[in-house]
Amino acid sequence: GCETFAEEQLMVYASPIADFSTVSSTLCAPMELSITNNTFNAETYYWSFGDGDVSYSANPTLSHIYENTSDDEKQFDLQLTAESSNGCVDVAYKSIVVYPTLDVSVETTELTGCSPLRVDFTNNSIGVDKHIWSFGDGKTSYDEAPAHVYFNDLFVPQEYIGKYSASSVFGCVDSTEFIITVSPQTQAGFT
Repeated sequence: GCETFAEEQLMVYASPIADFSTVSSTLCAPMELSITNNTFNAETYYWSFGDGDVSYSANPTLSHIYENTSDDEKQFDLQLTAESSNGCVDVAYKSIVVYPTLDVSVETTELTGCSPLRVDFTNNSIGVDKHIWSFGDGKTSYDEAPAHVYFNDLFVPQEYIGKYSASSVFGCVDSTEFIITVSPQTQAGFT
């Protein structure tokens, strides 16, 4: 028999290793997610954030803002496709859970008035599970829409800076402040 030998030199290129990290994989919307690119041996990058947005950033750090205006948590698949100069590709994935937006909004019947001043609060907040009202005078309430009476025993108007804080069933928090100005009670005097 005849033997035939063929020799061919093959070039094997190093594959990129796509890798990234995030501080957290669960967020309260709207929230900016910081991403650190730990990829090795890549020339080009394609980021798909899972919400329709993409990026070709080669920066070592980047960020993306995730939104969720629904009533339920949403999951987004963050994907990085890394390609080497020789056309080799690697892909890394991470699931990002985004909780619904907590929208805090309150109104008051009065912002200024004479002592004793009764203020009724209307709560227009969306997505709230727990309420904490701090009225600025040392008093608090856990009611959804409380009423509060402010007093001023001084001879000059008194400003109270109050705060409404709320949290959702997902642990997301938001707050807003309000200012109530209470003038001293007018006292008539005769001589």
